[in-house]
Amino acid sequence: MSNSMVVESIIQRGGGSDYRMNRKTYHFRPADLEAHSPHLCLVEDPDDLQGFLAIKEGFRVYKGDKKPPEDSGVTPDRDLVEGAQPEPAPAETREPEQGPAWPEDPEAPEDEAPEGSGGLSPEIRDHLLGLDPEDIIAWADKNVPTADIKRTMKPATMVNRIEEALNG
Repeated sequence: MSNSMVVESIIQRGGGSDYRMNRKTYHFRPADLEAHSPHLCLVEDPDDLQGFLAIKEGFRVYKGDKKPPEDSGVTPDRDLVEGAQPEPAPAETREPEQGPAWPEDPEAPEDEAPEGSGGLSPEIRDHLLGLDPEDIIAWADKNVPTADIKRTMKPATMVNRIEEALNG
């Protein structure tokens, strides 16, 4: 496997998608303005490349002739950038009073643990809640295979079930 390769995100969202891998954020963007244009990103780190290609339902080596757009690429976490100053402590924040209006989940028990009850860091929890349900399921299958989640659940319920599995 070479040191760098253009990777295609099979899951396409309007404007592209950002994915985290080994403390870096990869920005997959449409190669051009054509409908169904491949979403591409150049991946140079061999470990990250192996990680993306291991997720067969989400990524593959791009074999076409289009180039990754200029706004694709990778952003390392702030603490990995040489000379970066530490982030200031975040100001106290309040949780929103109400999340998005999801359809009722017929399988969710009435006494399910409230959101944020533990098991996941707030950053990972927020990241998962921003994903499509299929992406949450793929993440759980890889990282928490004991989580009892179903496609009919709303995302918040899926994340709560992941936390329950992590908490034992």
